[in-house]
Amino acid sequence: MIKKINSVLLAFVIVFLMLFSNTSMTARAAEDYSDPMIVVSLGDSYSSGEGITPFYGQEKNVYEKIRDRDWLAHRSTKAWPSLLEVPNYGITGNHRKKEKSNDNFQWYFVASSGAVSTDLYFTKQHKSAFQEESVWIGMTPTLMPFYYSDDLPVQNDIFNTIDRYGKVDYVTMTVGGNDVGFEDIISLCVKKSTYLGSKKLKNKLDDLWANIDNTMRDLKTTYKAVKSAAGSQAAIIVAGYPKLLDKTGKGFTFSLEESTMVNNKVHDFNRKIEETVKQCRDEGMNIYFVSVEEAFDADGGHQAFSDDPWLNGVWTHQSEDINDVNPISAYSMHPNAEGAKAYARCVNAKIAQLENSKREGSLSGKVCLASKRDVAVPFALVRAKSNTRSWDSDLGLTDNDGEYSFKLEEDNYLIQINALGFIPFTAYATVTENKNTFMETFLLVAGREGEEGVAKGKIKNSITALGVPEADIEVRKGWNNASEGDVLATSKTDSNGNYTLGLPLGNYTLSVSKNGFITSLTNIIVQRTVTENQDGELTPIGSGDDFRIVLTWGENPRDLDSHVYGPLSNGWYFHVYYRDKSCYDDGEEICNLDVDDTTSYGPETITLKAKLSSPYYYYIHRYAGTGTISTSEAVVKVYQKDELIQKFNVPTGLSNGDYWNVFAIVDGQIIPHNTMGSYPDFEYAGNGINSSLRLMRVGTSFLDELLNLNAKKDGDVKEEAAASASSSIDENEAAASASSSVDENEAAASASSSEDVAAASTSGSSVEANVDSAAVSKSEDDEKSAESSSADGTTTADSSAEASSAVSSGAAASGSTSSDNAGTGSSVSEGSGSEEPNPDSASAGM
Repeated sequence: MIKKINSVLLAFVIVFLMLFSNTSMTARAAEDYSDPMIVVSLGDSYSSGEGITPFYGQEKNVYEKIRDRDWLAHRSTKAWPSLLEVPNYGITGNHRKKEKSNDNFQWYFVASSGAVSTDLYFTKQHKSAFQEESVWIGMTPTLMPFYYSDDLPVQNDIFNTIDRYGKVDYVTMTVGGNDVGFEDIISLCVKKSTYLGSKKLKNKLDDLWANIDNTMRDLKTTYKAVKSAAGSQAAIIVAGYPKLLDKTGKGFTFSLEESTMVNNKVHDFNRKIEETVKQCRDEGMNIYFVSVEEAFDADGGHQAFSDDPWLNGVWTHQSEDINDVNPISAYSMHPNAEGAKAYARCVNAKIAQLENSKREGSLSGKVCLASKRDVAVPFALVRAKSNTRSWDSDLGLTDNDGEYSFKLEEDNYLIQINALGFIPFTAYATVTENKNTFMETFLLVAGREGEEGVAKGKIKNSITALGVPEADIEVRKGWNNASEGDVLATSKTDSNGNYTLGLPLGNYTLSVSKNGFITSLTNIIVQRTVTENQDGELTPIGSGDDFRIVLTWGENPRDLDSHVYGPLSNGWYFHVYYRDKSCYDDGEEICNLDVDDTTSYGPETITLKAKLSSPYYYYIHRYAGTGTISTSEAVVKVYQKDELIQKFNVPTGLSNGDYWNVFAIVDGQIIPHNTMGSYPDFEYAGNGINSSLRLMRVGTSFLDELLNLNAKKDGDVKEEAAASASSSIDENEAAASASSSVDENEAAASASSSEDVAAASTSGSSVEANVDSAAVSKSEDDEKSAESSSADGTTTADSSAEASSAVSSGAAASGSTSSDNAGTGSSVSEGSGSEEPNPDSASAGM
């Protein structure tokens, strides 16, 4: 009994956390979605500006100055990162931020003198300051020592400060010099004469090089850690180091031999860094190396002790050195103001190049056989012709998997695919600046010009799935062709919405129209035989600002499901999908699954009123059948009033996750995402609702199980069998099924096998991210067990799916209603008996 009471109390704690979290989110709902230009500068003394005064914080009295982390790190106001210029945004130094900001241009400066690679992502750099200052004691001036020690934050921690609505655009750094000990090498040259030091210098450099592979591994780890913290969209710019010493051997402490040895090793070190950066880039990182050697070598050289040095020589102690004890200044062998400008010119050239490349977009997709759509066509030639410019080019060949991806300037193009033995394939495409355009899977028809075949299909009403009779059809050559070229044929659908067309072999676009509907385009192919099931859809003209979202796909997988997550006016969130098909807010229906297709092709349609400013997320889940989403030929069309406002082709060539995160709607604007994954993504459009959804997933399933809120549905004759099957799942997978735990002691931790997460839940802490993966694993196993126990296709029930409706139920109790079973907090609509238990309920939330 005590255990049962504790479990119920835990459930109420989680509900409290849910309410608290939702209140926080509602307060932020009015914030604008924006993506400012964000630059972050990390690294060592060559980035911090050691050797160029003034430093940030230098103007303070000595007591405050040595406690200022900017001064401790020796971040110069004239360091090269402060001179970076982003086209159309300005100079970084005018936009420095130290905390969260909403500005359109933000620069974060955390490089630190003396930093090694691990200080960027793992260790806290220890800094000690010792300065003396003359103070008056009575009538006597006295030299007073001031000492302070501090650990600087890990440099990557700055990314936790940046507002989550912005994405980092650029990360700059120099790092590695301190890892190999160049400071010790220079000190050795300074402290020893030529005749005594050269041999020791050579030994020191040899030792450095013997360990270079370990150093490169450390740098590669650093780059990956920075990428993970900054995001894969951030362009990481790694600047190299200049040769340090005048090539003729000038400098009273350096010989020509020493200068040559040091400079050669700096050059070799730069090449190693460049190779490591290239390895990371080949592995998919958005990372670039920028050499500064050429700039510092120009015009006879600008190394230390040259006639026009851009590097400080060996300096004695300076007033702003961190340590007043050292006789040699840390400024030595670091860029001066001119050197900083040279660095900035080199890095600015790379930034300008990357910014200019954003004016380009990319075009990608896959080419397969029309006769067997899961068979790729490798080595097909891809050509592109601009519709607005005199430009015609061979882009290249498809790869072994039939895939292609090419950079193109923003424009409209006619794409042509040629392969031996196939009819030339044509399609129209629009490439948008700085975006990847995913094309439909192109289907090559085998045969010769002049041969004919037949295409058959049905034109369906997207909100009823019934055939549309007497719809007008115009046929043009190529796919996505709304108006180019002649109309090759015309036809009408019959009384059931069916059409039959005899045409030469190839690929075509059907322009389908009827009064009261939005004209739509349907891509078809014509083969030697009859090609059936080439269906299209017509969407009725809408009213107001409603979004009508229409999903269509091919034969496999047989069942793709549309999902919408969105906010309610009371701060809760709703989830519309096949098991909970409608949602009301303050008495008004705001979202409805108009059509749920479970037997291939579609359409599957959702109508949404996106009234609030918080994000509404639309995603697709592969529910059942063979194949993957990426091979499904799925297309999502978004309509408003009387026009198509956006179209999304399923990405090919990406991971075959069971979730296609298509887009979000924020303040009435569509925010494309178009990614594949193993779970829904509720974070990319802002408001950071993932953490709350984790609470909702666990919280609602706990309430559902512990308080027995599941309502039995008529016809769910196999519900008990499915529940029994799911209870046998390994405890590590029982993400949201407290009541199915064998041992009541583990009920409170059934959302995750992690004892830490369970403890955190018990104490009222937020649930960790691993709940997501556990929930997804459980949902997948539930689907398998449910399918095995429901081979005849009858509906079974998943307790966590029912639980997901409990949140909507709670919302209904406070003023909103559910269309079918608002009183029970869950619904199964008529005609959905062929649907299996909800496999994504635990991973997707309410």
